[in-house]
Amino acid sequence: MMRGVIQELLKAGWIGICKEMGPVFELDLSSGIDALKATASPSLLKHIEYSRRRLAKTAGPITFERNALGDSTQQLEELAKVETRSWLPTKGGQLKFEGVDNQKFWTRLATEAQVELERVVWNMRCNGKAVAFSAHLETDRNIYIIANSYDEEWKSHSPGSLLTLEVLQDGVKRGKRLVDWGQGDSGYKGRWGAVDGSVLYDVMIFKPCFRGRLAAKLAKRALPTWTATLDSLF
Repeated sequence: MMRGVIQELLKAGWIGICKEMGPVFELDLSSGIDALKATASPSLLKHIEYSRRRLAKTAGPITFERNALGDSTQQLEELAKVETRSWLPTKGGQLKFEGVDNQKFWTRLATEAQVELERVVWNMRCNGKAVAFSAHLETDRNIYIIANSYDEEWKSHSPGSLLTLEVLQDGVKRGKRLVDWGQGDSGYKGRWGAVDGSVLYDVMIFKPCFRGRLAAKLAKRALPTWTATLDSLF
C-alpha cells in the first residue's frame, strides 16, 4: 500500500531521499498452529504453560481481550499506564501512548485510517487488572505489531510471552499469513521462529517546487547517511 503511494508521488515529480534501517523480523503463520509451535523454542512454550498455571493460582483469573485501537480516551489512558510501568521509561525506549500528542494521534487514526487497515489492541488482564498489551495494524493477510509492553511488576510471570502466544494462535485461526514484528529484540523474536524479512527504510519526501528541491538538497548535505533515492527502490 505505502509502496504504491510513494510511486504515485514520484510520478508526480515529488523528490525523495531515504536511509536503509535494516530488516524487520517476520514470522510465518501460513502453515498453521502446529507448525508455529514446532518452530518456536520448546523451552519457551513450556515456560509459558508453567507461568500461566502459576499466575492463575497466585494472582487470579487471566483474561485476554481483542478490541479496536483508539476508540476511547479511557482505553488509551490504560495503555499509557501499562507503558509507563514497563521497562521503556527507564531504558530510553519510545513511549507510543503516553502524553496528549500520542493520544491525539491514535484518536485521529481511529477516525481517518483507510478501510483496509484494521486497528487492533490486545489486553491481558489478571484478576481484572491490565498487565500487558499488544497493538497492531492488520490487513486481511498480515499483522503488523507496532507496540507491546507489560507492567514490570508482573515480569516474573512472563505476561508478554503469554499474550504473544494468544495473539499468534488467534492470528492463525483468523487466516493471517504473516506477522511483521518490526525491529529490535531479535533474541526474543527468534525464539518464536521469526527471521529477517523486508528491509525497512526511513523516508523523506519533498514537494515538486523550488522550496522542495532546495530542502531536498539541504537535507542530503545535512544527512550524509541518507544516500538512497526513492526511485532506486522500485
